[in-house]
Amino acid sequence: LDGGFTALSSAESYFRIIDILLSDPGIDALLVQEELPAAPGTNAKTENLRQVDALAASGSKPIAVVSMTSYGFTDHTRGFRAELEHLPVLQEVDKALKAVAAAGRYGALRGRRDNAPVAQPSPSEEAAVAAALARRQPTGDGRSLLDEADSKALLRAYGIRSPRELVANGVEEALRAAREIGYPLVLKLVAADVQHKSDIGGVVLGIRDDDELRTAYARVAENLARARPGRRLEQVLLAQQVAGGVELVLGVQRDPEIGPVLMFGTGGVLLELSRDVSFGAVPLSRWQAQAMLERTSAGALLQGYRGAPPADTDSVLAAMLALGRLAHDLGDRIESIDINPLVALPAHQGALALDALVVLREL
Repeated sequence: LDGGFTALSSAESYFRIIDILLSDPGIDALLVQEELPAAPGTNAKTENLRQVDALAASGSKPIAVVSMTSYGFTDHTRGFRAELEHLPVLQEVDKALKAVAAAGRYGALRGRRDNAPVAQPSPSEEAAVAAALARRQPTGDGRSLLDEADSKALLRAYGIRSPRELVANGVEEALRAAREIGYPLVLKLVAADVQHKSDIGGVVLGIRDDDELRTAYARVAENLARARPGRRLEQVLLAQQVAGGVELVLGVQRDPEIGPVLMFGTGGVLLELSRDVSFGAVPLSRWQAQAMLERTSAGALLQGYRGAPPADTDSVLAAMLALGRLAHDLGDRIESIDINPLVALPAHQGALALDALVVLREL
């Protein structure tokens, strides 16, 4: 700056620098590094911050205060911060810069947004929601569950496909279902109160013929009786075995403050290990869904990696949008929806929900 002025020489030069920065077309937001007063009279820049708050109120550009620390705020500090109605106070420089960068990316994405209104549920979707509510099984803690078959039926009504599958009551019915679907098959326990079927031996893969199906059915029945003494195997799900594709996770979780949030990322057995996920609002717009893909390694895998063919990204995006609409239509009823894995098949072949669980709230 000309004349040798610095931000510390006087209040006049301090605000002159702020004016210069705010008028610079290459600057989109201004961060002012200051420490808020811990007690009355301990910070001579209190009045400066009040004036910066007044500048922020003008709305010419976003302004925020950055504190170097993340702790030590006194009651006086918090009270003073509350007086700065137009001036966000961010704590720790690295976290502040990440927050501002994220806000900038979000603003840029919103420039691509579509303003199409949320579609009203179709009669078939309304009927599927009503059927799901009628078939839910209360857990006694203010929630209720849909078993895998009912969860997938609800998802299919919204256009989220699953493999060819049938529910069977008893081994003979299972054999008839297997012949209709065709081998190889997966056999799964159907029980809403058993959320992790694999943990108790409730899933058998790679069943190739009737004899293997009988053996698998008996094994699942024994495993259920061992894990839940006195329980008999009443229903199983016979499903087409799907090979290949990119395993993804797709879900919704209700946040206590902001409501349902949609999640996308790497699924299957790598979910807990990789934590490769991104989040978006409900209902979801296409630009948000595309941005969620771009923020994950899973999104890169969909494009084809190290010679692998590209996956059906359009079907994955369609499933994300459909899940957002379902969560929106369920409203306060939704607690969570888990689809893991959602397998993205090669281009133009679709995406399939291999497992699903819907948890509802009892209102």
